[in-house]
Amino acid sequence: MTEEAREKEVKNWRNRFQKLNQNQNKLYNEKLESNNKLASQELEIEIQKRKFTSNESELNLIRNNISQLNVEIERLRKSNDNLLKNNEGWREKQSRLQQQIPSMLQLIPSIISGNSFTKSEKPQQQ
Repeated sequence: MTEEAREKEVKNWRNRFQKLNQNQNKLYNEKLESNNKLASQELEIEIQKRKFTSNESELNLIRNNISQLNVEIERLRKSNDNLLKNNEGWREKQSRLQQQIPSMLQLIPSIISGNSFTKSEKPQQQ
C-alpha cells in the first residue's frame, strides 16, 4: 500500500469516525429530547389525574351536601305538615270559642255604675 493510499484510507476512516461521533451525538440529543417530552407528558398526565381526583372529591362533597339538604327538606316538610295540622286544630278551637263567646258574655254579671272594686287602704280588723 502506498503512502498516498494509506493517507487516503486514514482520512476516510477519520471521516467515518467523525460522522459516527456526530451521529452518536445527534442520537444522544434526540434521546434527551424524547425523554424530556415523555417526562413532560407524564407530568401532564399526573396533573390531569390530580385534577380528576380533585373534581371527583368536589363532586362527592356536593353529592353529600345535596343528600343532607334533601334530608333537611324532608324534615322541614314533615314539620310544616305538623304545623298545618296544629293550625287546623287551633282554628277549630278558635271557631268553637267564638261560637261560645255570646253565651259566655251572658254569664258575666252586669256592672252597675257606682260599684267599686278598689282595695281599701286600711287593713280590715276583726
